[in-house]
Amino acid sequence: MKRTRKLAAAAIILILCFSLEGCRYTSHWKATMFVHTNTKHEASMSFSDFEGTMVHTLKNDSDTKGRLRYSGKITAGELKIYIDDNQSKEEKRLLCTLRAGEELPETIYEPLNQGTVYVIVETSGSCEDGRLNFELE
Repeated sequence: MKRTRKLAAAAIILILCFSLEGCRYTSHWKATMFVHTNTKHEASMSFSDFEGTMVHTLKNDSDTKGRLRYSGKITAGELKIYIDDNQSKEEKRLLCTLRAGEELPETIYEPLNQGTVYVIVETSGSCEDGRLNFELE
């Protein structure tokens, strides 16, 4: 009986360890009039009001050249865009900061490592009337 409990406890611990492995970053946000998409090579978000963190997961594979093309704008607030492609030991690197009234022209970031690329959008407070686009090419 004790052995069965020990095996069951060990199995549960292993399952939890492997299930938490994929949770590197999590999204948590509140928004109004919020639309977002996230496919294998593209992600976008547009909103009337947004506050929190949004994580986009892209796949840099043989179909892409290892470049991230991005653009965006907001009319109020401030947000930071981070990237993590497992290039360094750091968790994430600051890609850019977007402030009220600024428009980020189409910009290219390269080179990217093959594999999963996380694009993390974090706000400091509430942001209004924004749109962000990300595309692997």
